[in-house]
Amino acid sequence: MRQVSLKLVLIVPLVLQVVGAVGLVGYLSYRSSQNAVKNLAYQVMNQASSRIRDRLDLVLQEQQQALAFNAQSIEQGTLKVNNPEAIRQHLWQQINSSSFLMHNIIANEQGEEVNYVRFFSSDIIHQAEILSGETLRPGDIVLGTITLNHPNQRVYSLVDRQGKARKTIYTVPVDVRTTPWYLAAKKTTKQSWSPIFIYRIMPALAIGTGMPFYNQEQKKHGVLSVLLALTDLGTFLKQLDFSPSGQAFILEPSGNLVATSTTELPFIRQQSKPLTRLAATQSQDPVTRAIAVQLKQDYGNLAKIQTKTFLSAPLAHKKLLAQVEPYRDKYGLNWLLVTVIPESDFMEEINNNKKTTILLCFFTFVITIGFGLVTTHWIAKPIKQLSETSKAIAQGEWKTKNNQNNQVFHVQMIAEIRTFADSLHSMASQLKTMFESLENQVKERTAELVIANQKLESLANLDSLTQIANRRRFDDYLALEWLRHQREKEPLSLILIDIDYFKKYNDHYGHQRGDDCLIQVAQTLAKVPRRATDLFARYGGEEFVAILPNTNVQQALMVAESMREAIAALKIPHLKSEINKTITISLGVASLIPSPENNLEDLIQQADQALYQAKTQGRDRIIIYQKFNPSL
Repeated sequence: MRQVSLKLVLIVPLVLQVVGAVGLVGYLSYRSSQNAVKNLAYQVMNQASSRIRDRLDLVLQEQQQALAFNAQSIEQGTLKVNNPEAIRQHLWQQINSSSFLMHNIIANEQGEEVNYVRFFSSDIIHQAEILSGETLRPGDIVLGTITLNHPNQRVYSLVDRQGKARKTIYTVPVDVRTTPWYLAAKKTTKQSWSPIFIYRIMPALAIGTGMPFYNQEQKKHGVLSVLLALTDLGTFLKQLDFSPSGQAFILEPSGNLVATSTTELPFIRQQSKPLTRLAATQSQDPVTRAIAVQLKQDYGNLAKIQTKTFLSAPLAHKKLLAQVEPYRDKYGLNWLLVTVIPESDFMEEINNNKKTTILLCFFTFVITIGFGLVTTHWIAKPIKQLSETSKAIAQGEWKTKNNQNNQVFHVQMIAEIRTFADSLHSMASQLKTMFESLENQVKERTAELVIANQKLESLANLDSLTQIANRRRFDDYLALEWLRHQREKEPLSLILIDIDYFKKYNDHYGHQRGDDCLIQVAQTLAKVPRRATDLFARYGGEEFVAILPNTNVQQALMVAESMREAIAALKIPHLKSEINKTITISLGVASLIPSPENNLEDLIQQADQALYQAKTQGRDRIIIYQKFNPSL
């Protein structure tokens, strides 16, 4: 049988154990960091998707509320559809009181039309400046009309402070009854979204919400419509800053792009051909195209995506992480919100740490093996001496070079074994120290990720400018209180507040002063509701909202009056206000006892209608919601 060296027998298992232990610790550390990074990426994408969803809620609900109010005004008889001047004044007050309304229209079956359009495209502004000879800017409003005196000719005019036409810009030949939004609204029986279409007068996607209205014979007399240019959605997506290389885009279940955070247009231009929609799988942006292709492979039909889902896709030796979240509303809208983050955005630091870990493991391995070799030498030497002495005694040679004085050798042997045991204990202690050091590094990184997650969660419920509750916190809290009040059959009140003529304040004083004003107003109003159960939040733009649990309408009115007086007491100068020289607010109050016959949207809509009445009746006042009587 072949003999094996004692040193080899001792060193080989040691080497295998050290290599295995160090390698396993390094691998587990790397895998733990990868999983932590992936979880953080998904949290960041979820926060970005929530911001997109909140923005859509704010903008899209504004369009639907405007349309609902127009329909209600016609139904109650406060808006006479046979009076073009009354229609013009109504639409002017509506678009002038909301910065999110872009295009509100009333048209009839005779081909007549009254509509106001808010400028949003630099191309159309430039064209209008050339034709009118005046300086225009985004946010300016023009009037478009089609009359029976000039059928099928839409005349666009600049307007004065009362919204009346003062100077014609240009004329567009169009039969309003053949436009996509008119045809879509005419086919419906209730308020709903139209399919996305491309504007005729400018290269931009748009969507409209519309519904027909009827004459006294209950025949369709025309349509009401509010159009929204989707260009602003793309601008909002571009401003999202959730990752160094992160992207976001919105899809329809058909796969066509609605808006994107890149510079790519969501439609295709071809010479001498009409503009056509752009499918995400045909996008020139590699990230958009890669995610769209992966979605097509995973689901085939994107309409199958019913819940929030995560996926990954390869792209040029990189890995893309994506979240897809369906977005739907009760008016038939069905979109997919997609947020994408390259894994490399988060893995750079991990890869740097991986290099450090590998070097640390290598030096640990070298040091440990060196220490093991030395220890093996000192262990093998006394065992070899013992072997030689044993052979000598077996041959009757009691005095050998290793035992000249005939000493008892086993004492020395026990000492060497003790040394060997101590050495192993020392090695185990060193390995334990190294393992604990690596584990501490993993724990520290995990703690950092937990702190980052807590900060993200806090930001999700706090408005970054005013430092009060944001729209998302308002929605969540109202839903909870609605269910509680429905069980307890107690009144729940809502106060909707709007800063009067705030757009003019911004235009005159600048956006920095505007932000300071918003902060001061928000902090002042937040101090008025004094109960722990009350919630004051920023509703959007210059609008705020207060939820008052277990509060009837008279008590809510007292709180509202305290708010109005608190803002008046600030005496913030506002030279451009048409009602006062200081900042004032208008308030709409609504109160309901929740029941199965109503829902929380009814409460919000009532408060919004009351606020609208407060604005139309002169502002700087409080209106309590009631079913408005046309004779009042």
